[in-house]
Amino acid sequence: HEKERFVRAFAYIDEEAARLAADDSTERYRAGRAFGPLDGCPFGIKDTIETKDMPMQQNAPLFKGWSGGRDAACVWALRQGGGVTLGKTQVPKYAMGKSPPTRNPFDTSRTAGGSSSGSAAAVGDNMVPLAFGTQTAGSVIRPASFCGTAAYKCTLGQFGLAGVKMVAQSLDSLGVFARSVAD
Repeated sequence: HEKERFVRAFAYIDEEAARLAADDSTERYRAGRAFGPLDGCPFGIKDTIETKDMPMQQNAPLFKGWSGGRDAACVWALRQGGGVTLGKTQVPKYAMGKSPPTRNPFDTSRTAGGSSSGSAAAVGDNMVPLAFGTQTAGSVIRPASFCGTAAYKCTLGQFGLAGVKMVAQSLDSLGVFARSVAD
């Protein structure tokens, strides 16, 4: 995406793997075997959520290139439905503190809003239609409002967080960003 160099929503992108997964989806569709409404849909994955084929670096030198070699439960479910993982979205170091390098897609002189801001900016700038984030305090709802996206912050415990780096187990929940409520 042309604006990615200014918005900096992604920490890691694997275009080749995404193209192969999208091609698989196209073949299923042509053969009448599509998995469901997410089949072929590209997703951004917050870089605190494990993926078996991409590093989870958490914007921290200690984790540069690290991978647990597994998918978090939410990523596994996404892939089972045919979803395509485009890449890992930026977070502040360890998902806390100073903002990540992500900029607001509408005004790159401004912040994108918080620890899930890479996901919100990727959706707000139409790089992907959907992205996963997480929230401890305001890390889904604030970036969504800053980046002009719809977001859903799950009820505490609604979805399993296996494979998700948590900040506070008593507060953390999964979130998803979309271009609209209908999406």
